[in-house]
Amino acid sequence: MRNLRHPSPKATRRPAASGPGRFDDAVNGLRQPFVIFDAAERLVSWNPAYAALHCEKDGQCILQPGLSIDEITAWRMRNGFFFSARENNNLGPAGNDLARYQAQGSRIYQLGDGRWMLVERYPLPDGQHVGLWIDITTLKRTEAELSRAQSLLKIANEDLERRVRERTQELGAVQDELLKEHRLSVIGQLTATVAHELRNPMSAIKNTVYALKDMATVGDPRFERPLIRIERSIDRCNKIIEELLDFTQMRELQLEPHHFDAWLGEILATLATPPGITIAPEFGASEALAKVDSDRMRRVIIHLIDNASHALLERQNLGAAARIVTRTRAADDSVTLEVEDNGPGIAPEILAKVFEPLFSTKNFGTGLGLPTVKQIVLQHGGDIELTSVVGEGTRARIRLPRTR
Repeated sequence: MRNLRHPSPKATRRPAASGPGRFDDAVNGLRQPFVIFDAAERLVSWNPAYAALHCEKDGQCILQPGLSIDEITAWRMRNGFFFSARENNNLGPAGNDLARYQAQGSRIYQLGDGRWMLVERYPLPDGQHVGLWIDITTLKRTEAELSRAQSLLKIANEDLERRVRERTQELGAVQDELLKEHRLSVIGQLTATVAHELRNPMSAIKNTVYALKDMATVGDPRFERPLIRIERSIDRCNKIIEELLDFTQMRELQLEPHHFDAWLGEILATLATPPGITIAPEFGASEALAKVDSDRMRRVIIHLIDNASHALLERQNLGAAARIVTRTRAADDSVTLEVEDNGPGIAPEILAKVFEPLFSTKNFGTGLGLPTVKQIVLQHGGDIELTSVVGEGTRARIRLPRTR
């Protein structure tokens, strides 16, 4: 490959480039680069726009008649004519083939100055071929802007779809909650009616049992044991009626301030647990005041202790003593009570349902115990959380507003 030769300054100023190029005024006036190569791929003629693409930094044009396409290519590669091989997908890794024309057809290049060119090549009857360079920078920029807009539109559509899904899920959850509340309302009305209607007959049965006990021969096992079973069954039924009414009749709270630890200690002192189970208080809120409805919150404490006791009776790990820890602590704006046992724990699939009304794993009861506890705590402006680890135990945590 021979060295490139620079034309004289005079040659670069001519309207038509050097060579036999017989350009007419129309070709010379083209704003797009135009060039003719012979059959041997040597430069024949070109217009000023093509010459302007092939100038050194000092402004001198490198073109001259007979210059081969390989020589032009070598200059292009040395001088950063193209933007880069990575950015230009029409530029392959094959050295001088990077900027060579194909036999015919079109290719797109990005130049070093950022412009995009569409290069069209057409064969002539005498074996020569014509190259026309068309600046498509505006088109490429428009395509890039369109691509960005499409990407943004895709992101916006995906975000909209996500938000629609979330809103649909939220709407579905609200609808399910409304249906649940409606069902609970109907169940509540029915439950209250049934419980009220059962209370009077149960009282009559209980009074009759007392009368039978007085009439029966003292110490006669034929009467004593059946009557004791009847009394126990009556007490269980009365407890169920009480739970039903407690859940369905949300009466107004009678709130009074109490030193929480002292109040809790009085309640715990009256509770009896099954043999082998101890209650271990760990008070840490001695100075904290909390407004509570003593009767309603007492039901909460009793139910949590009963639940813990039943769990401890079912445990299989007898290595550690059966304990129910009642732990309190105070924060700036709240008082926390924890009731924790070291029983068998609750499986995750059951734990997720324990606050659902009418859900129960016991053979007896209404499934309203913990829902009632939650209802009472919420009435007090607090919250309740139940956590459990199978094989280790269960913890109920209640937070109540602290009174200043």
